[in-house]
Amino acid sequence: MPPVRLVFEPKTSRIEQSELIQTLLAKPASKLDADQSHDGGADGRPTQKSLRQMLVEWIDFRMETVAKRTRHRLGKVLDRIHVLEGRQLVLLNIDEVIRIIRNADEPKPALIARFQAERQAG
Repeated sequence: MPPVRLVFEPKTSRIEQSELIQTLLAKPASKLDADQSHDGGADGRPTQKSLRQMLVEWIDFRMETVAKRTRHRLGKVLDRIHVLEGRQLVLLNIDEVIRIIRNADEPKPALIARFQAERQAG
């Protein structure tokens, strides 16, 4: 996961950096006023959200994104394993595969029937 960068900018330019840092460090996390205007409210209009709400939503989004990407990659890996198992089956039974191909008018259905291939690789 890429690193997260939080940027705190004062509402006015009259606040010095050191003063902002002292204010952030002096107050407990529960007392910080970190409301932000954030697009994407339920009705599509900007809403005020606390820092905690934004972080929770972002973490939920990242968890869902990583889970979807992982499921997609797993599907690709399982498809590849299926193809490799099919190739292994053909190599282990190469004489019978050659015999079926030479003798059958339609070798594909005969091979599927013989080796009971349940799905085709896409």
